[in-house]
Amino acid sequence: MKAFERRDILLNETQIEKLEKAKIAIFGLGGVGGYAFEALLRMGIKDFILCDGDNFTLSNLNRQILSTSANLNKNKAEEAKIRALSIFNDLNIKVIPYNVNKENINSLGLNGYYIVDCIDSVDDKIALIKYAKENGNEIISMMGAGNRLHASFISSDIYKTSSDALSKKMRKRLREESIDNLKVVYTKDDALVHPKGNVASISYVVGSAGLKVAEEVIKSIIE
Repeated sequence: MKAFERRDILLNETQIEKLEKAKIAIFGLGGVGGYAFEALLRMGIKDFILCDGDNFTLSNLNRQILSTSANLNKNKAEEAKIRALSIFNDLNIKVIPYNVNKENINSLGLNGYYIVDCIDSVDDKIALIKYAKENGNEIISMMGAGNRLHASFISSDIYKTSSDALSKKMRKRLREESIDNLKVVYTKDDALVHPKGNVASISYVVGSAGLKVAEEVIKSIIE
């Protein structure tokens, strides 16, 4: 029995070859990014750049699939690589253990990589998207997933989104950069507002978002 026997029932040889040749750069290995990475890894993608400057903390345990009690205070991207190699050992993974920004993005070696944006900072998202548009990288960007108890996620161009505060902020910034299209994953479901202003986040919501991101990446690669 082969590791991808069940996958291969659904795919033809050309699609399998495309997956195994794909190169994915994931920015943000937290709630959404962690689930997206896990799904892409288990689809047979072998070449990754993993970028995140944060360490796992106790508050991540409720929702981040890569977080465990054993890796608290350790870098998320480095721990993602360790987890991946415990699943498959024939991978090519480059770890960037710091956050992307407009000053360092040109030095990250992203040529030919499909970019998955799962970071929170608007400034850093804009830098990543601008780089992708200027250099011909395919990109998908995650919008808001916090403060939802129930949410269903869909893909869209950002200029067709509604009912999402982060998408609204991003549209304004993208217009300023003369970027007229961007594929995103978002939800129309209303966000709950915490009286103290804290951002709430739970496992099945960010999990659903990350799996939707992975689905859209896979569709782009094989179709």
